[in-house]
Amino acid sequence: MQNGEDRNQPYAQDSIAEALLRLLQSEPFAKLSICRLCQEAHVSRQTFYTRFGTKEKAMMYALRTTSTYMPSLVTKAGAFDHFKGFCRSYSRYIIDKSWLLEVLVKNDLMYCLNEMQRECFIECADLFSYVKNEDREYLIDFITGSLCGIAKTYVLSGCRASAKELEEIIFKLFSGDYFKNVVRDQERAYHN
Repeated sequence: MQNGEDRNQPYAQDSIAEALLRLLQSEPFAKLSICRLCQEAHVSRQTFYTRFGTKEKAMMYALRTTSTYMPSLVTKAGAFDHFKGFCRSYSRYIIDKSWLLEVLVKNDLMYCLNEMQRECFIECADLFSYVKNEDREYLIDFITGSLCGIAKTYVLSGCRASAKELEEIIFKLFSGDYFKNVVRDQERAYHN
C-alpha cells in the first residue's frame, strides 16, 4: 500500500530527512507515524522502509546530511588552526542550530546528534591525528559527549548565552580551567 507519490530517485532519502525535521518542529517524535512522515515526504512507506527502516535511522541521516558539526569543513577552512578556533566554531554551530537543538532536546534525541557527531569526528583524519587510535576514540567520545551536553544545557537554560560566552565556556571546560580548583582542593584535603 502506498502513501503519497513514490520517489525512487536518490532524492527520496533527502525528502524524508527534510520532512522529518520539518514535522518535528510541531509534532513529537514518539507520536509521529511513519505514514504521516511518508505523506509529508511524498514517498511510499516501502521507500521509507527500504531506505531507513526506522525513524531513528532517518533522524541519524537527517542530522548527518544537514546538521552535524563537521570538523573536516572547519579544518579545510583554516579555523581549526588552534584550539580557540575550535571553541569559536562550535559555539557558532550551537547558536546557528539552536532551533534544531531545541527539537532534539524536546524529543529526547540528543543521543542521535552525539552519535552522528562522533562518527564525523572519527572520520576527520586531521582531528587529533597525533593521538593513537585507541586513545583517539576515547578522546572523541569524551569530546562529543561533552559538546552535546553543552548544547543541551544551552537549550535547557533558554538559549540565552551568546556565541562568545559559549566559546569561553567550551574553552574553560576543555582547557581544564574548571578542574584546577577541584584538584587543588582535593590536594589540600588529602594533605590535611
